[in-house]
Amino acid sequence: MSDYVVGDIQGCYDSLIALLDKAHFNPKKDHLYCVGDLINRGPKSLQTLEFLHSLGDSVSTVLGNHDIHLMSCYHKLQTLKKADTAQEVLNDPSASFWIDWLSQQPLMRYNKEKNFIICHAGIYPQWSTTQALIYSNFFLESLKNHKPLILFEKIYNNKPNNFISCSNDAEKLCFIVNAFTRMRYCSNEGGLDFSNKNFPNNKKGSLLNPWFFKRKVHSSTKIIFGHWSSLGLYHSNNNICIDTGCVWGKE
Repeated sequence: MSDYVVGDIQGCYDSLIALLDKAHFNPKKDHLYCVGDLINRGPKSLQTLEFLHSLGDSVSTVLGNHDIHLMSCYHKLQTLKKADTAQEVLNDPSASFWIDWLSQQPLMRYNKEKNFIICHAGIYPQWSTTQALIYSNFFLESLKNHKPLILFEKIYNNKPNNFISCSNDAEKLCFIVNAFTRMRYCSNEGGLDFSNKNFPNNKKGSLLNPWFFKRKVHSSTKIIFGHWSSLGLYHSNNNICIDTGCVWGKE
């Protein structure tokens, strides 16, 4: 049995199948992990969801920002943008099924036996693995126990951008979602910055650094993430980015 982890698929179904064929992926004995952003921007979002769902227990995924965006559009709290290509999912007669399936996916997964974490953008560097799991579960339980309309209405905000600034559950949920699905850079004080998407310059004394530069409390655990196509394939100190920008024509 082998474990495979695939980066941001974003509806690139044909590329996904080609990759799995090249790896000789066998769903009867292998397991596939996905780091989120299953849909949108690529040409076959619906087919991608159908295929992943067909794998049953042989696949595990987390939510990315595009997946959450689709869920919010389904509940009419957001609208698809000009570059979005996920309308086919919303038009599908089984759209409610796909939204429900996505709603059951967490923001992170932790394989304790093999000591690795799967998430979309990363783990907030001031959280331990245990804390991160608690906050991921908090979001999932909130999605189950509250009306999605209320939840999605609250999480679309860039602030608070520091966890210590959160004063209530709504602000915590907003920060949790942003950290897991949108984070790239953090300030020295732990504030998230959403404007910089560039490759790190690695200069000492920078006010902003990639979140994994600040990572300490769970540094022995591999964190496998995507979201950062300009970072590309990156592996350093148990931080592994696998968003190679397939949707932009890269390998």
